[in-house]
Amino acid sequence: MPFQHLSSLRTLGPAAALLACSLLVPRAALAVQPTGYLDNAGCDAIAGWAQDPDVPDQPIDVHVYYGVPAGTPGAPAIAVRANVHRDDLCAAIGSCEHGFFAPSPLAFHDGNARDVYAYGIDTGGEGNPVLGNSPRTLQCPPAAQSGVRRKVDGVPTYDAWRFSSFWDLLPLPAADADLLPDGPDIPDKPELVQADDGTGQTWLLDGGVRRLVSPGAAATWRFDIGKAAVRPAAEVYALVEGTPLRPRPVLFLRGALYLVDDPQPVVPGGASSSTSGAGGTGGGGWGEGGEGGDTTPAEPSSGACTIGAPENADARSFFLPILGAVAFARSFRRRS
Repeated sequence: MPFQHLSSLRTLGPAAALLACSLLVPRAALAVQPTGYLDNAGCDAIAGWAQDPDVPDQPIDVHVYYGVPAGTPGAPAIAVRANVHRDDLCAAIGSCEHGFFAPSPLAFHDGNARDVYAYGIDTGGEGNPVLGNSPRTLQCPPAAQSGVRRKVDGVPTYDAWRFSSFWDLLPLPAADADLLPDGPDIPDKPELVQADDGTGQTWLLDGGVRRLVSPGAAATWRFDIGKAAVRPAAEVYALVEGTPLRPRPVLFLRGALYLVDDPQPVVPGGASSSTSGAGGTGGGGWGEGGEGGDTTPAEPSSGACTIGAPENADARSFFLPILGAVAFARSFRRRS
């Protein structure tokens, strides 16, 4: 029997006895659960760090839950990778690439306070503890918007752009919505292209205008860059260049569903300059209106409080059920 061998430990030295005892302890008993900290639940992003001491140099996943803790049926959540370089972690925990950023859902930007929970996911399946300082309170008013508003014409367009009523739909007050002049409807579906000159840049074709899509914007807009069409460089660069695509989509309801966007150059035969939808201040056609707003998250960069980093572009595949998505689609279908 195995326990008969324990009597022989009395004849061993202390170090040898300790080694022998350790061999009898199951690996799970020696494993250490992840550690980390939820630094901030902000209106731009949810930020923190996480590390599994069993594999201290490897990144791990973090699951972020909005409004309710894990285990709550229907809880909205997202999984992100804690692999962002942070200088402050290098000396503190002996490894630098353990920061994470998660989106701040616009549906919760209504001024009400809600809890945000973050959990470190153990690489060995030994438990997923809540991170330090979690939950934190998320409380954001609906930020004022500038630019133009573009109608999302029907559920097929909404679905083609992969919009989300949880991540993208801002409860913008009617008074603020009416300050935005109308632009043309958004295209029925996004069309992405790349030039065949090897630059690797991705462009959104928008009413005869090409608009640069950064890797971070591609993630937050849920674009599949791998499906971008490759076209001759001369053909791509012959198009008028508009403003880069905004860092994240911002939608709102005002009689219809609208996307907040920057005004683009008027191209003959391209986007219409006529107004559409209800309300608006009138007159502001395509090519007019305010400057692009700065109320959306900044572009990804190491050490900055941003979302949608290129390495987290597949985070959407981990989305858990999103509150209100089905109800919104049904109500919108009735309005269309």
